[in-house]
Amino acid sequence: MIILELVVRDGAGRVLDLEALDVAEVVELAGDAPPPERMANDPELGLDVRAWGAAHLSMEGVDRTLRQVHALRTACVAAVADAADAASGGFGERALDELMTGLLVSRRSAQHTHGQAQVLRSQPEVWAALAAGSIDLTRAVILADALLAIPEWDDEGARRPTFEDERTTLLAVGLPYARERTARRLEQYLRRQLSGLGCEDRARRRRRALVQRGVWIAHDGDGTADITARLSSEDAERVYATIRSMALADRNGDPTQGEPHCPDPAAPMDTWMAAALVDAVLGTGRALPRHRHPGAHPEPPGSGTAADAAGSDEAGPAPATTQTVINVTVPIASLAGLTDEPGTINGFGVIPAQHARRLAAGDARWRHVLTCRTTGALLDVGSLSYRPPAPLARHVRLRDGTCRFPGCAVPARECDLDHLVPFPDGPTSAANLHALCRRHHGLKHEGGWRVQAVRDGGLRWTSPLGAQATTYPDDTWAAVA
Repeated sequence: MIILELVVRDGAGRVLDLEALDVAEVVELAGDAPPPERMANDPELGLDVRAWGAAHLSMEGVDRTLRQVHALRTACVAAVADAADAASGGFGERALDELMTGLLVSRRSAQHTHGQAQVLRSQPEVWAALAAGSIDLTRAVILADALLAIPEWDDEGARRPTFEDERTTLLAVGLPYARERTARRLEQYLRRQLSGLGCEDRARRRRRALVQRGVWIAHDGDGTADITARLSSEDAERVYATIRSMALADRNGDPTQGEPHCPDPAAPMDTWMAAALVDAVLGTGRALPRHRHPGAHPEPPGSGTAADAAGSDEAGPAPATTQTVINVTVPIASLAGLTDEPGTINGFGVIPAQHARRLAAGDARWRHVLTCRTTGALLDVGSLSYRPPAPLARHVRLRDGTCRFPGCAVPARECDLDHLVPFPDGPTSAANLHALCRRHHGLKHEGGWRVQAVRDGGLRWTSPLGAQATTYPDDTWAAVA
């Protein structure tokens, strides 16, 4: 039996009674720096305080504890499942009934919780990293799933001699990667590693996944509902790019689009995209953009011409004929048919080699990008002018994939190209240019943030409160370790 007690202390080490405090008092305490004597008595705490602001230090400590609690929770869920299976003679559904009752959740939520617990239980090294607080639950499950994808037995039932080495290799690269990248980047990176190790049959996985395509709706009871769709990667990218293009044109006043259907001109981009989705599906009489209107996507500083953007739109009169240029990255050996290394779509979705070759060779809506098989790198290009030439602008956007601010997922094709060291002190080169969405471009120059170049093409962001995070180029298409 595990008994967990939460003891909360202030910066001076005094135990706090949370029930006796209101939220305003807790918020104030979270922002209070510890007294100097406390820092002197705790060298590790003192080191953190120099790097982080007090509020961020509190948040980081609580988050680390939360990760450890998640590790304990998965162990407890596994114990409940074992007890339920033992009581029912191995009938697995009984475990879900027990979790639904004990946690007061739906069957789908119980299945998700039970699945996470079983996956982490099967990978003790990943569970240990979660218990140490070095990675969070989402990343732990992604890494554990990837390890499970390495087959232990061959088709004849014999244990594969390379199984342990492949596991060790994936763990060695996956754990440090998980600590520094977003969950989405981690998932794509691990899939690429699995493909390179020959442990993942992408074509078979794709066939199995395509059977599960569908569209679902869930009403929230407040006059809104969620529509979820599962599509092939290439179809999903085309649909998303089309909707976003419509939303950009609508938000920025494209006269060819008629009256905007978004009720609030100051609404966030997500709201404009929701309105564009309704327009595209229901056919409200508004044409899809054939060419981006000059005012729909202002040319960002240092971006080259609008036609140079990796996401330039060539749209037709209806959703079925929308022509959106989307990048398909294919290793040159794979494009030539010498290997079956998979390709990627816009740096996000991994697709089997045969699909990548077809899209790169025979469909004008797709732009293929060749990468070196051994390094995955693109060549750097320099310029003596402030505005980068078209090949350099394309290269930077393809390299970065998304906005380089921590956690931002705005596609690089819609971002400004920012000089890290301002021109002319800094060159117009790939090493000095980075994709930043309009919001985070302004934040970098006006919000008191500091940005530094670090190893492997990384950008280290430091917030006004002292928090730090490092982002890296989109290396999901890079060579396998």
